Amino acid sequence: MVIFSNYITPLDRDYGRPTPEDISTGDVGIGVKDIGWGLPMGIGAAGLQDIAAKMKQGAGALEIQFPGAGAGQRTAQTPGMYGKEHRQALKELAEIAEVNLTTHASFGIGGLSGMDRYGNFSPEYKKFALNEIKRAIDFAADVADGGPVVVHSGEFPRPISDEPWAKDPRAPDGYRFIAYKEEPESAVIGIVDKRTGRVFHQVRKGVEVATPKWKVAERDYTYVAETDYPRLGIRKGDLVHVRKGDYVDYLGRKVAPEDRVPDYDPETGRFKIEMKTWKDFEREAEKINKEMAAKLGRPLRYDEMILPEEVYVKSTLAVDEAHAKGWALEYARHFDKYVKELKRLEEAYTFWKKEEEKVPPEKRHKLAIRLKSELEGLGIIVPREEKKLPSELIKEKMRLIRREIEHAKQASTAQEQQAKQAEMLREYAESSRKYALRESYGGYAEAGIAAWEATRRKKTKKPIFVAIENLYPESYGGHPEELRNLVKNARKMMEDTLVKRGLSRKEARDAARTHIKITLDTGHLNMWRKY
Repeated sequence: MVIFSNYITPLDRDYGRPTPEDISTGDVGIGVKDIGWGLPMGIGAAGLQDIAAKMKQGAGALEIQFPGAGAGQRTAQTPGMYGKEHRQALKELAEIAEVNLTTHASFGIGGLSGMDRYGNFSPEYKKFALNEIKRAIDFAADVADGGPVVVHSGEFPRPISDEPWAKDPRAPDGYRFIAYKEEPESAVIGIVDKRTGRVFHQVRKGVEVATPKWKVAERDYTYVAETDYPRLGIRKGDLVHVRKGDYVDYLGRKVAPEDRVPDYDPETGRFKIEMKTWKDFEREAEKINKEMAAKLGRPLRYDEMILPEEVYVKSTLAVDEAHAKGWALEYARHFDKYVKELKRLEEAYTFWKKEEEKVPPEKRHKLAIRLKSELEGLGIIVPREEKKLPSELIKEKMRLIRREIEHAKQASTAQEQQAKQAEMLREYAESSRKYALRESYGGYAEAGIAAWEATRRKKTKKPIFVAIENLYPESYGGHPEELRNLVKNARKMMEDTLVKRGLSRKEARDAARTHIKITLDTGHLNMWRKY
């Protein structure tokens, strides 16, 4: 039996031309040349020979990826391992093979917030990450003649269930994405000292905490201000309106949240304490933000808002500050009395030292007994058989008083220092989310400016742009909405910086849009399936 077919061999004249049968298969016209490969240098390719081999296999696009950071290694290479000749050879190979080259910055970079392996935010680590991106930008200019420089996001860990896009009322548990069942109640949020970037406290949402019950107005009333109060814009003589629920001091005067005072219970003689949950802090933060927005006459920006975790830690630090101040007062309570007593003893010592010299040596040992009442008037207890001279007893008492003065001075000063540290920490305490986002926006803006400068300096055929890539769902930047937010705010910061450098607003905006973009990794997106 003979079977006839339309099989065409590679040597036939019409090989490669579409036939009616080819079109009928639904072929979309994408071949191997249209598919790009990623080459992690040191893993997927050892050098130029391996890159050339990939080009010969028909790849239309190659992404040169650098796993290493800092000092390169054979299996984790960096752009610095490729000199001028290597780069020129690679550029020529790509031109001959008509292959489009792109660049991926170091895998060791996880965002530009500056978060190090210990969870703190370090300007040194942020600078290191920026330098790695700048090295990749130079490589892209020399080898690819422009194009994208892909950078992994991963600014900071955050509870997935806290994000607006994670919530879905139609879902059985109310969430479209959730890391684990208990996450909404037990997630941990860091608090940063924004002077240093150090995470000094972690707030666990599901834990009740004891806080002072702050004194608030129990009714609406008005009063005339007797002094200026800049925090609320109150001036002497102003008629101040107090609403029920406003924070007030013990004299009923309206105060800002920073100056609120704990409520006092006259029946028990104690200040009131109450247990608060995360929901209480959310309501308190909402109240403070509404008051701030009303005062400014506009909606608050995100960086201006008070977040629930900030309300929590500021309340805790306010208690620590008050506790330290209380002990400082306690230690210093008798300080003035000790100083006056020491002065009196010094005068008595000088007097009795002179008097002792007037008494014959053989009779001096009886002076303390004879002058018992006078010495006891100085607070000196004189035993019945005491043979010490009055000056010796006074000197010993002076030593004890000086010790009390030193103790009061050291202890009170230490407590005052702790109170001041708590006050300063309260002022500079910030949610790790706000701190990290601000640092990330600035970092990507700086990277975008570096791409803009390299494009102009090296006159590349294509604009070099920083392409922020989604990575792990557990970190900020893993979701497309977060990528969008990063790009939007980084572009705004880059635009403002370029305007300060002399560009027009339109030129700066166009440059920011050109040099900061997104790359969406569908493989990484698939990791969301587990949540």
